Amino acid sequence: MSAPVRPDGVARLGHLPQIDLMKAVAAVAVVLLHSLSRDALTQSWAVFHIWQAVPVFVLLMGLTTRISYERRHVQTLSVLASDIPRRLRRLVVPFSIAWGASLLLGLSRHDDLYFGVQTLLCRLPGPGRGSYFVSLAISFAMLAPVLFRLLIRWPTATLLASAAVNIAFELMALHLDLFADPWIYAVTPLRYLLLFVLGMWLADDLPDPQFTGRASIVVPYALLSVVYLVAWNTGWYVAPFLVQGWSSQNPAAYGYTMLLCVLGLRMLPCRPGGPTATRLGRLGRASYHIFLTQMIVVVMAPTWVDWRIVGNVLLSCLIGWLWFELESRGAPELAARRG
Repeated sequence: MSAPVRPDGVARLGHLPQIDLMKAVAAVAVVLLHSLSRDALTQSWAVFHIWQAVPVFVLLMGLTTRISYERRHVQTLSVLASDIPRRLRRLVVPFSIAWGASLLLGLSRHDDLYFGVQTLLCRLPGPGRGSYFVSLAISFAMLAPVLFRLLIRWPTATLLASAAVNIAFELMALHLDLFADPWIYAVTPLRYLLLFVLGMWLADDLPDPQFTGRASIVVPYALLSVVYLVAWNTGWYVAPFLVQGWSSQNPAAYGYTMLLCVLGLRMLPCRPGGPTATRLGRLGRASYHIFLTQMIVVVMAPTWVDWRIVGNVLLSCLIGWLWFELESRGAPELAARRG
């Protein structure tokens, strides 16, 4: 399963500061998502901002994975698959620290701890919020080489097949006992399959800052998603055939997520700017560590403290950023010692 490198501009792209800035915003949004009540989120129309955090992360995951593959100038499945262990280490090693922190927190609070099959799917043993995303990231790291090869060979067919599989999963999930467990549904990558593939697909237009080649699809799809999200948030229409806890995140809503990312790529600074933009960009590169940190921070803050939400954001960002910096500086030294 091989193919020559295509003569497009994706492989020649340098670092894209816009992606770091979008990740920084999404990381803060995740902390807010897990700090605010559902009523507060609904009343603030969070479906158009805060609730978009994880979908944005998934789409950018597909986008950056595609860019990474193109830069390697190798598109054989075997070589792409050989990169999976490296990607898994970058996800699993930091998560193991967060898992340990959750265990210690649970022991200190005398909580009922969980150890079982779902531990293999990144369920935390003690308190914590959002670890399902780590399982999703691991799944897509393993699926990415195959999805990339399919998209390169048959772009239209791959997009349509991804949409069909994603939609079929959403329609079937409510009727299958396996997905009656909210955790199993949350960690199933099929529910974000189309979004991840759309991220890979958008990379074709990155050399064109206006995204003119994708506008005829992105704009109509986004408009349909806006209508769906308005109907969902107002309660005017709630699809009875979808899993209700997550019904704002499905293929009907992904057009809006795609539009957000396209606007970010077009409108955010495409070159390193002043110190503020540089710091925000660094925060974006630490977004995974911030995500892991907030899983623990948001369940530790007392609910009666007025400044709890601000504290959650500041602590999660500061600790996550410091953690990322220490890991980034320590990894080359560890590699040098092993060498």
